[in-house]
Amino acid sequence: MVVKSFKKKLVSTDLNQKLSVPSKKYRQLFPSLNNNDGRHAVEFEARDKSGAPWKFTCSIRKKGHPKPVINSKGWRQFVRAKGLKEGNEIIFSKHPPRTGSGTSYYTIDVVRKKVPIFGILVDVQE
Repeated sequence: MVVKSFKKKLVSTDLNQKLSVPSKKYRQLFPSLNNNDGRHAVEFEARDKSGAPWKFTCSIRKKGHPKPVINSKGWRQFVRAKGLKEGNEIIFSKHPPRTGSGTSYYTIDVVRKKVPIFGILVDVQE
């Protein structure tokens, strides 16, 4: 069962710099950034379909443009490793804790494009 998720079609800025996260979605995925304890970034790990872990940092700028972003370091490694292109989509999901674990976990999925299979357009996921 997925607790929260967001899906985004990637644009040039997402691929070459950092991934912008919709404000409402970041509040759902990273509630620890919503309290006023002075924190403006949270590090997290998301696993892809193969189970490989990817480390990311989600942050909010303290001044100026307050839109949350997944910072470049881990994100750019993921983009290069997966060969992502404009128009591909990513889905970040937050899942409830597994049995015996007290912490939620994250996954990241890639939707490459729509491919016709038997006359029906189907999303191709990694």
